Amino acid sequence: MNFIEKMIAIKKEEIANINEKEIFEKLDVISLTKSVKKEFLPDAFNIIAEIKRSSPSKGHLAEIADPLALAYQYAQGGVQAISVLTEEKYFNGSLTDLKQVSERLRNTNISVLRKDFIIDELQIYQAAAFGADAVLLITSMVKGELAHLIKVALEVGLQPFVETHSIDEIKIAEDAGATVLGINNRNLHTLEVDPEHCLRMIDHVSSDKGIKIVAESAIHSVDQVKEVRKSGFNAALIGELLVKSDDPKSLIQTMLQG
Repeated sequence: MNFIEKMIAIKKEEIANINEKEIFEKLDVISLTKSVKKEFLPDAFNIIAEIKRSSPSKGHLAEIADPLALAYQYAQGGVQAISVLTEEKYFNGSLTDLKQVSERLRNTNISVLRKDFIIDELQIYQAAAFGADAVLLITSMVKGELAHLIKVALEVGLQPFVETHSIDEIKIAEDAGATVLGINNRNLHTLEVDPEHCLRMIDHVSSDKGIKIVAESAIHSVDQVKEVRKSGFNAALIGELLVKSDDPKSLIQTMLQG
């Protein structure tokens, strides 16, 4: 069983235990208190800074006892979007983290992405109920359901952030209507990483559809950030480099310079 198959099994079990009534009650409250819809990414190059304690390939990365403090440093650095891992088993994340961060940033222009392994529309409703502005959809996990899940996300006011890895997945994402598309340097089936992968894939994204493109995974230096920026990416999603930094605010500011 590869990693994707493991995650699908885990998520099916989690979904079976979601309290639908509670989720829709929370959605009603959120719809009354949430500010106007935020733009997930600006036109200028930006960083999607990630709150990430662990990973299946690296294990423990950082304690992050106070996700709000880290989110504040990210905001001070100048990010327009923050990714919050909510997957528990391999990433040590939680919906509580998402709720805390989204509530604190509700009246700012910073978008909050729920990053998890979404395979069912109920998880999208859950993301909205806990205050997310955007939700990750991984093409290799949802396959023929991608267009439907994009539609559901948009209906509840979330920006679908569609992750791809291969040329075929890029085409599937475009056909499904993705407007924000991530290219992951990590193969989620094997967890193998190639830091140059996204640079080879970007030319396969249609240039006439106004799609915003994000480089994901294995970005471990300012030089790499500059390279993806130069190659035409609209943003880089960065977790490990930032959570291990003693000064993420300054590091982000350096990344965003020229």
